[in-house]
Amino acid sequence: MTVVCAAIIPAAPILIPQLGGAQHSASEVLDAALTTLRGLLREQPDEIVVVAEDARAGEYDQTSRWALSRFGGAPDLLPEGATPQEGELRQAPVLPHALAIAAALLHQAGWRGRTRFQALDPDLPGAQAAAFGGQVQGGRASTGLLLLGNGSACCTPQSPGAFREDAAACNAALLDMIRDCDEQAIQTLTAAACREQRSDIRVPLQVLAGAVEPASARTEILYAEEFAGVFYLCALMRALSGSTS
Repeated sequence: MTVVCAAIIPAAPILIPQLGGAQHSASEVLDAALTTLRGLLREQPDEIVVVAEDARAGEYDQTSRWALSRFGGAPDLLPEGATPQEGELRQAPVLPHALAIAAALLHQAGWRGRTRFQALDPDLPGAQAAAFGGQVQGGRASTGLLLLGNGSACCTPQSPGAFREDAAACNAALLDMIRDCDEQAIQTLTAAACREQRSDIRVPLQVLAGAVEPASARTEILYAEEFAGVFYLCALMRALSGSTS
């Protein structure tokens, strides 16, 4: 697959309107995420490969259940064309939460094409993550690469994680890496450091580093702000052409 465009959006349940109802408070983040996804879809990929960190590492396809009711009170949204009465659906695997969020938002953005979901272990070595990115880049079909992850979740005293004074510096460094598509800097990220910040963006970024050629990527940052104590990013990288592998 030749990567024609890559996108980064948050791995955040607050992006699912069904969970927030009429008072959904993350509308600015959601709008940025949907704008990012629509930019990805405008490149008309044949397939979208979605990547996120999760301990349930493995590959999932578009028949997997979203099961968003896990996040509280929302209906168990189903893949395109499925109905709750289908017995085989109840036996289908459930997407890890970040991949389920991606599936729902892709659907909301209008995508109905072929989708492959990949959960990668949060402790996966950077070289292996980059190798997976190289595999995504190395095929024949045009591919959109969708990466799910957040920066530090330790930005304020009200953050999900304990407040860290170095969170702002961590987020600024992440933003610079993404804006510059800095492969070398991305590969310096470690699982331990990201775990301290409660960030789950390292592995997806290292996949990106293996899938793109920095000199060919035009990066647009659509959102980069702290919300509810977590640093959320939305970015789009167009006109990508990586090395063949």
